[in-house]
Amino acid sequence: MGELRRIVCQKKYLLAVFVLLIANLFLFQYYQMDNLQALRDKETRQDTLDVWQEDQETAKEEFVSKIKEMDAQSETLSEISIFSDENSFVNQNIQRTKKDFARIKGVNIDVSHSEKAMSEFLEYDEIFYVFLLFIIVTVLNFFDERKSGLWQITYSCKAGRMKLAVKRLGIFLFLTLLFSFFIFSETLWMAFFDYGGSGILSSPAQSVIALKDFTLPLSVSGFLIYYWVICTLLMMFTGLFVWAFLSLVHNRNLGLVLVVLIYGTAFALYHLIPQQHPLCVLRYFNLWFLASPKETFLEYVNFRIGGILVNLREFVQGTAIVFCAAAGIAACYINKRTRPFYAAGIVERVLERVNEWWKKILCHCHGIGFELYKTLFYGKGIFAAIIFVYLIVSGISMEDLMVSPAREQLNHFYEQNTGHITKETMQPYEKITKELKKVEENRAKASGESLKEADDIYESYEATRAMALKLEERLNYAEKLEKQGIDGWWLNETGYRWLFGKGNVSDRMVHGALAILAMIFMLSGCYAMERQSGVRFILRCTKKGRKSFFLRKEVCAVITAVFTCGLTVGAEIYEAGRLYNLDGLSAPVQNISFLQNVPFSISIGQFLCIWIFMRFLIYMMVANLCLMISSTTERVEKAQMISLSLLIFTVISGVSEYMVLGTQRGRKTIFVGIFVLLCLCISIFVTYRRWRNVND
Repeated sequence: MGELRRIVCQKKYLLAVFVLLIANLFLFQYYQMDNLQALRDKETRQDTLDVWQEDQETAKEEFVSKIKEMDAQSETLSEISIFSDENSFVNQNIQRTKKDFARIKGVNIDVSHSEKAMSEFLEYDEIFYVFLLFIIVTVLNFFDERKSGLWQITYSCKAGRMKLAVKRLGIFLFLTLLFSFFIFSETLWMAFFDYGGSGILSSPAQSVIALKDFTLPLSVSGFLIYYWVICTLLMMFTGLFVWAFLSLVHNRNLGLVLVVLIYGTAFALYHLIPQQHPLCVLRYFNLWFLASPKETFLEYVNFRIGGILVNLREFVQGTAIVFCAAAGIAACYINKRTRPFYAAGIVERVLERVNEWWKKILCHCHGIGFELYKTLFYGKGIFAAIIFVYLIVSGISMEDLMVSPAREQLNHFYEQNTGHITKETMQPYEKITKELKKVEENRAKASGESLKEADDIYESYEATRAMALKLEERLNYAEKLEKQGIDGWWLNETGYRWLFGKGNVSDRMVHGALAILAMIFMLSGCYAMERQSGVRFILRCTKKGRKSFFLRKEVCAVITAVFTCGLTVGAEIYEAGRLYNLDGLSAPVQNISFLQNVPFSISIGQFLCIWIFMRFLIYMMVANLCLMISSTTERVEKAQMISLSLLIFTVISGVSEYMVLGTQRGRKTIFVGIFVLLCLCISIFVTYRRWRNVND
């Protein structure tokens, strides 16, 4: 129990576990933004639900048809001469597939409940990556005596070898089981919270589209238990393998590098070797596959090991317990046999030389460069930055939007004619209206046999008529602006609505939360690390250890705020520009209909610059609040925990929630602006006074 308390009661460990659970929820919501946005939009909600229901019914029909035709297809294929050999892989695969799918022949697919929540839960890969981070954090706690230089003493004690290893094995299995339960439960709960359809839990597992090839006759709830158990066992094996390997290598940093190389090689093999390749055993007998086993449950795969046909799910099911037990025994044995006395080898000597060269390079870095180095490398901020970049970039949708013919024609019109409405730019519109009028007149004059042809022609112009109605609305709005002395433009405001308006609120909120989290882990240890290391008194008694040191920290905060703001805003603008049309930046901002009440005579481009600056100002405020908390805290972990409260500013980090959507409430915009500036000034002042105060 003492070893368990030592690990669990560490503030740093508790903070890491808490952050991983929260980050998992943010990640899941982040990847659901497109679907949730479609559900929130009244215009697209019903169409989206209808499409999902249609997909579910189509999947049911395909499943029923596949089961009915399975016997006939297998007999037909077996009669073909090249497949008739009973010892051939193809023939064995045909017979095995027929046998496995016979188990679910009587399954009655239920389409009365939405399966979207389950499909999104099963397609969510990032849960395994979060799990891997938890495993690494937990395993590294088993090497604290090496880090503190007490390994020799611990190893020489009676209970410091095998008994300690067995205790740690039990602790690891217990903590992994607990974390697995929480992370799977919270993700599943969030999926049902977003999409509903919890009634499907009592339906057959094959009612979920993603599980149409799952060949066990289980209910959805039964499948979830089965899925959780197998995944937990595989993650236990992954953790035990990492623990055993790191125990074998005396240099922990070298061990981590080698682990990354091993899993990187396994990742490459998994993605480079196709399913039916002769060497496909390397694809499945693979450390990366066992750490991310989604394919096991979502696809039906048979492959050959030697001369034996093996089903992928049964292979993983059978090896999970065996591998986990073997890795546990190996980890305990290695920890018992590995001695703390070790002579440095060639690799360690090379690394020592590299470390010496690196220190010489750092000697030439001073001022801001060295502060950035401490923030990114000594303070481990580089990991937060890399994860932040990965999440933002991976969240950019690369799929093209499905638009109606009318919207496609309208977009084409705006691409050709965006600009101030003049006699020249009115000509294309007038041409369209004349053409539509002519079609209507021909239809009205038609009779007899020509009436049907006229009706067909009239119906073919349905999209053009819808486009003309939108253009007429735009023209009427432009005339309204002209009466107010504002130039009216042909302007496609869809992209600006997505960028500034309600449609993209979820994106901005998630980006804001990710940016704030990144700044917390990059900056909250800036001053705390000087206090924790005990060098603050020396620094504050030197000429450049007070004011100059403070200014360098502020520059680091500015650089961090610019980095986070540039990445989040850049990703949103890039996605808006790729999906929609962002032409017309020189048009008066009032040409965007929901910004018609902006009281200033500015262009859309100028408004965009103000919008970006306001977001930067909020990020700058959060960065300085992190520094302020760090300057008043003795420990880095404590500073990070307190700084997590800054996530409350997520609600204003998108700016549009008060600057754009609140354009009719100027007082709210002014209040938030003053509040941000006040917090920024107070945080800078407090940080400066706390660091300059030598008596503190």
